[in-house]
Amino acid sequence: MRCKTARASGNYNSSDWVLATKYTDDTVANKAMADIEVLKDKIKLKVSSEDVESIIEQKADSIRMQAKSISWKSEGSSMSPTGYLKCSGAEIDGTIRSTNILRTVYMTAGYNQYWYETNKVGLIGTNGFSDTNFAIRGLNFDLDDGGHYMTWASKDTPSSTSYAMKMTYARKSFSSFTADSINMGCNIDMHNYKLLNAKFGDGGITGTMNFVQRFKESDGTKQDYSGCYMTFKNGILVKAAWHS
Repeated sequence: MRCKTARASGNYNSSDWVLATKYTDDTVANKAMADIEVLKDKIKLKVSSEDVESIIEQKADSIRMQAKSISWKSEGSSMSPTGYLKCSGAEIDGTIRSTNILRTVYMTAGYNQYWYETNKVGLIGTNGFSDTNFAIRGLNFDLDDGGHYMTWASKDTPSSTSYAMKMTYARKSFSSFTADSINMGCNIDMHNYKLLNAKFGDGGITGTMNFVQRFKESDGTKQDYSGCYMTFKNGILVKAAWHS
């Protein structure tokens, strides 16, 4: 301490004194403190500065870390101070949740679950066919009650600001889309494969029509040919015979 006000006589007064030059008091010491606690069953390291502190606590069966920012770097993995995790491989039991303002996805064993705002839209993942006691397995795209459609879409031009819906299943009717139907937004090229068990929306007949084909010969006489027929299935001509 250094005397600021000299007195020839009288009692001690703390205001007469100031801190000496380069003197460190408890104010500075309280701003940054480190503490190591070694006990029989644990070691605890705590570093604090004003209202921020970090803690590493190690026990025989656990390690606990607490800090405003935790980062590390090793050959197989790293964590940046901003929370970016990078690793060469991982195995996780449980669920990973990724979200922004509107969209949320839960990635768990066997499937991904998708939400839009507070609505569960559906799942993409593996599943089994219940009629075979799940012995028949496959990859499923499952639409929940919170979703209206599933679609395959693309940008028509590089400058497009939205994706054009090319093949869409609509669970309910909306806009120009028909409920419980595949709604097309492009041509279908079957590449010479068959379209099986098809029906027209307004219906189609199934049956065989027999007829007699009459020709007029060059000499003016008429000739009838029997055995001609056309067979239709759901309005589609599938078989026919006639005289050529």
